[in-house]
Amino acid sequence: MSVASGVAMVTAGCLGSNGDSEYEVDVIDRSSDDAVADYHGHWHGELPSISLEDNVSLGAVFEDEDGEAVDLGGEYSLDVEPTDEAIVSAESHGDHVHLYGESAGETTVTFQLFHDDHVEWETSEAIDVEVLEE
Repeated sequence: MSVASGVAMVTAGCLGSNGDSEYEVDVIDRSSDDAVADYHGHWHGELPSISLEDNVSLGAVFEDEDGEAVDLGGEYSLDVEPTDEAIVSAESHGDHVHLYGESAGETTVTFQLFHDDHVEWETSEAIDVEVLEE
């Protein structure tokens, strides 16, 4: 599935201070530039597996309720919150994140849209990610 293919509608309350917000989001595997997962109240697709002691680089496309793309890397940034950091750790680079395979196993991650220093929006459901011993 390419980035150009449909972006999923997500409705969630703003976790910041500026009221309700709607976002559309696709998660992009930056190694292939393909949309690998999308979220609209629940997940479709899956995240790529991570080899032990390696990482995957993921981007995201967020659109606001007016269909305008959110410019990641400025006052908005992408972050990911792993459920079990002993299996997967995350490092945000503003417009993308790296997920690192710390130990073999499965866990989940929650995607977050930061506005300045606070969470503007996050997925209400986490998505699975697997670290493989290779």
